[in-house]
Amino acid sequence: MLLFDEFDVLDGSTNENEQPASIVFFPYLRDLLNIDQQRLNFVFVIGRKIADMTTIAKSLFRTAPTKRVSLLEHEDTVQLIRLSETNKTLNWTDKVIDKIWQLTSGHPYLTQQFCSRVWEKIYEKNPNELPTVTLKEINAVEQGNILESCENALDWLWNGLPPAEKVVASALAGAGAKAITEAQLKKILNNSGVRMMIQSLHNAPRILSKDWDLIEPTDGGYRFRVELLRRWIAEYHPLSQVQVELDSIEPVADNLFNVAQKFYALRQFDATLDRLNEAVTFNPNHVGANLLLADVLLARNEPKAASDRLEELYLYKESADIREKLIQALLALAQNLKKENEQLKTYERILELETDQLEAKMQWQNIWKRRGDLAFYKEDFKGALKAYKKAKLDGKIAQVNRRIEQRNQLKRSKRHKTERRKAFITSMMNKYLKNILRIAGFAFALGISYYWFESSIPKEPIVILEVKPLKTAFDNVPAYSITGAVADKPYLLESVKIYPHSENMVKQAKFKYDVHPRIDLVKKSDAVYSMSKDSLQQALGIEAHYQFLTNEHFVFYLLLP
Repeated sequence: MLLFDEFDVLDGSTNENEQPASIVFFPYLRDLLNIDQQRLNFVFVIGRKIADMTTIAKSLFRTAPTKRVSLLEHEDTVQLIRLSETNKTLNWTDKVIDKIWQLTSGHPYLTQQFCSRVWEKIYEKNPNELPTVTLKEINAVEQGNILESCENALDWLWNGLPPAEKVVASALAGAGAKAITEAQLKKILNNSGVRMMIQSLHNAPRILSKDWDLIEPTDGGYRFRVELLRRWIAEYHPLSQVQVELDSIEPVADNLFNVAQKFYALRQFDATLDRLNEAVTFNPNHVGANLLLADVLLARNEPKAASDRLEELYLYKESADIREKLIQALLALAQNLKKENEQLKTYERILELETDQLEAKMQWQNIWKRRGDLAFYKEDFKGALKAYKKAKLDGKIAQVNRRIEQRNQLKRSKRHKTERRKAFITSMMNKYLKNILRIAGFAFALGISYYWFESSIPKEPIVILEVKPLKTAFDNVPAYSITGAVADKPYLLESVKIYPHSENMVKQAKFKYDVHPRIDLVKKSDAVYSMSKDSLQQALGIEAHYQFLTNEHFVFYLLLP
């Protein structure tokens, strides 16, 4: 009796005419099978279906009977575990055996490996008498490296699964030990990158159950038959890593994608686009085809179509490659957009994907700055503050707050205008009334007071300029600040004249506005300097609310109605 274990390893998946086993060994073996069937017998153990083998390999088993070997029955599993009692090395209780059955469900290799780890753990302490296994040892092995010790054998099983079966097995394993309905399975796959349940994915649960014995139908759904195998797949082959298999589920789509790559390398975009559209028709889940399709659309200056496709792809598969490509498409789209609101939303979407994306962050800030500047020019200080705060422009925020304070001061000044005039008249009357009454009488005093007050009370707005000396690094260079005080009402300042003190002649005076050049005042005479609104606007080239702010030169606030 000759036993060939893992015989299918000799049957390669490439051209069977190029395989040494196909050329030499298989023909020789076929001759041996027919020599003497009474005295010479063979047992071939293979890990896949005979239908999946090459023609030459299948020819060996034309008349051979076949038997499917799957999980052990419960009684056979108990016999396997209790072999250690036969050679008197370990005793097992029924409770402990039930626990092992829950984990391995009769899987021969996993059962043997689990029991072997239990044996090793107990004999690490070198017992003096025949040990009896307890749940303590079972739990220690379960929580230890049992999955890692089985990795080589389970990898062999995993690598034999077709792509669709790998995806579905990984999805079921990650969902836990409970049963999963087909609707729940579809939702898991959709959330993980599968946008359409093509036929191979529909058939995968049935194949995993019928042909591979990995899952079983139960409670209206499916669940793993072997708990340890489920844990191993969930840990070593999670769905996030297995998604690459989606590209290989439909061979036709994969072949079309490979052809499209060659056209793309030749910069033949129309041909590339045709092949890619065919590929995603056969397999909408093909990540490589969708990414290349986005590249072609960007090359054809179609960023909207590219970003839409990538958004859909990223919704299901949040990989770094897709995110980077999506940001590239959105940046191109923002440049093509005409409406500022749409640009703003596009840059905000980019910043959701990558908080510190430099170009998007700068362009987004510039949009809010422009909005703030426009609002500030229109004296919409609330809107300006909102925009500047969005853009985090502290200097601009401070500038708006100063203008708000100026306006508030002006409002307060208007509010107290009447009170100030009344107080002025009252004080004058209190000061002169008694003497006037004694000399000219009450009526004459009132007449004189009327004409006196009429000429004394100003009828036009008064602009009060406050002059303060400033310290400089040079004692012989005097400097002053001129600050416009709040007037009775908004006014338009047409010009300003400066009369320097005779003992400290000012040879030159300058205004300065933000980053604009300093503007020389026109010297009218030896003791007079002036600057008009018209000359400022002509020099600066703009018409706006001017603020002259500096500690080294004259300071002046120009208020416009």
